Amino acid sequence: MKTRRFLIGIIIACAFALTLGLAGCGGGGDDGGAAASDAPGTPTTIDYASFNMPDGWENSPESDSYVTIASKDNDEQIIKIFRETLFSDETIESVAAKRAGYYDAEPGEPITIGETTWIPVDFTFNDLPSRFFYAQLDDGNYMYVTAYELTDADEPVQTVLSTLSVAVSEE
Repeated sequence: MKTRRFLIGIIIACAFALTLGLAGCGGGGDDGGAAASDAPGTPTTIDYASFNMPDGWENSPESDSYVTIASKDNDEQIIKIFRETLFSDETIESVAAKRAGYYDAEPGEPITIGETTWIPVDFTFNDLPSRFFYAQLDDGNYMYVTAYELTDADEPVQTVLSTLSVAVSEE
C-alpha cells in the first residue's frame, strides 16, 4: 500500500513538473506576435539585409548596391531591397512623395507590416500593379523595397517586409 501511494505521488509530481516545463517553454500559450522564425519562409541574410526568403524564391544577384530576390516560377516577380542615406533637407515622406511624382501618383497612407511602418507608392510594371515601400531606419538613413508585379497583398511581400531588418551603413 505504501509503495502504491509512493508511486502515485511520483507520477503526480512528474506530471506537475512536465506541465510547468511545457508552460515555461511556451508550449501552452500564444506570445501575441510572430517572431521572424515563426514567419513563413527561410531566414536569410544577404549583404546588409536579413529577412525570411519566401518559399519558391531565390537570391538573384545583379548589383552590389542592392539586394535582389526573384520568384523561381515568374522571373518578372522581383523584390529589390535598398538602403539609402537621407540628405539633410529630406524626410522619408518627401522621398516617397518625390518617387510618387515620377508616376503621377500620391504616396499611400502609411501601413504597418511586421514591426515597420511603410509608406507605399504604387506604380505599374508590365501593366501589372507594383509597389515601392519606404521606411525610416534612423535619423539619417532609410530603406525602400521595390516589389515588381506585387503589392502588399501578396504573400512574398508580406513575408519579406514582416521580417526585414536592414543594417545601417558604417560609411
